[in-house]
Amino acid sequence: MYNETVSVHFAEFWTKTEKKRDYYKRKLFNKIFELTKDIAYAELLYDRVIVKTDKPSDVIERLRYIPGISWLGRSLEVKTDLDAIVKTALDYINSSNERFRLNISRSEKSIPFTSKDIYDAIYSKARDRIDKGSSNVMKIRVMKDLTYITPNRILGIGGFPPDSNGSALVLFSGGIDSPVASYMAIKKGLKINYLHVHAFPSSDYIVDTKIFKLMKHLSRYNNRGRLFLASFKDFQRSVLLLKERKYETLLFKRFLYKLADRIAERYKIESLVTGESISQVSSQTISNLRTTEYGIDRLIIRPLIGLNKEEIIKMAREIGTYELSIEKYKDVCVFYYKHAATRSHIEKILDIERSIDLDAAVERAFNSIEVIDISSLTNS
Repeated sequence: MYNETVSVHFAEFWTKTEKKRDYYKRKLFNKIFELTKDIAYAELLYDRVIVKTDKPSDVIERLRYIPGISWLGRSLEVKTDLDAIVKTALDYINSSNERFRLNISRSEKSIPFTSKDIYDAIYSKARDRIDKGSSNVMKIRVMKDLTYITPNRILGIGGFPPDSNGSALVLFSGGIDSPVASYMAIKKGLKINYLHVHAFPSSDYIVDTKIFKLMKHLSRYNNRGRLFLASFKDFQRSVLLLKERKYETLLFKRFLYKLADRIAERYKIESLVTGESISQVSSQTISNLRTTEYGIDRLIIRPLIGLNKEEIIKMAREIGTYELSIEKYKDVCVFYYKHAATRSHIEKILDIERSIDLDAAVERAFNSIEVIDISSLTNS
């Protein structure tokens, strides 16, 4: 019999209609069950998941980065009785050196005492330890038979449960932006896969680089997709005779988008995700973004589109990808022409594509794609 409890509370999907809410609740519960079944027993309640365990710290560590969770924490489970609730809360308060802000709610109005009754009883005996301005929130949730007292909450990342809102293929360079875009897409419940185009003689050279390190780090959010590796040489060959090199960067983006669209079609992936932000670089002006996406069948999601570089860097630091992203790496960007065009016309770009047979380069790259299961990286 497990002796301790961890309360897991739902994030933004809690505001959805009952049918959608139940769908997301079940998705999150199934993920919690999968991750904790060897050390705990999980139970789905109306407004939370209760995880009973002898290893609450281990449960929290496994769940704290899972999307769809607003907050979680160790809870004290007591019978719904006014004296029992007050005694349990006071015992914890008196054993701690902290001051607490009380947050008390009832699930049913038929319970013969109110939230105010609980507050007044605790406050009368611990007046100097109750502070409405404290950042330490003691959450007391009173239900029909049992009450859960959570003295300290650990914030989750919010969003929607894993794999609950479709699938996406991230165009992943390994710079600062694409890992942040990946995180934001995962947080929205997308099942994420990655496409990385490398400049090495073979993909064996990538194993100990920041690309695999970033894959492992992002997998903490419990995303289990695929990593598609393609060679830059297929594009390089196609642009050897390109006369107007100012379009080289834009043509590479077209190559990348077309290759991603082809992979997505083959593997039934519903959307593409990029780390693009308006006018951050020459290929990301409105004109060039329109040209880049021309003819692409899948929805293109750009989570960072309105952020400036400082905001993206701040987020990268917060999620722990920044230091990895700035590690030295043989990035394909070093091959770009430095004075790239900031405006483009799709008709002209299509003419150039035909002249260098860009579609053939895409097909060669697609036929030599290497596919890696990300779970194999996290287990290595």
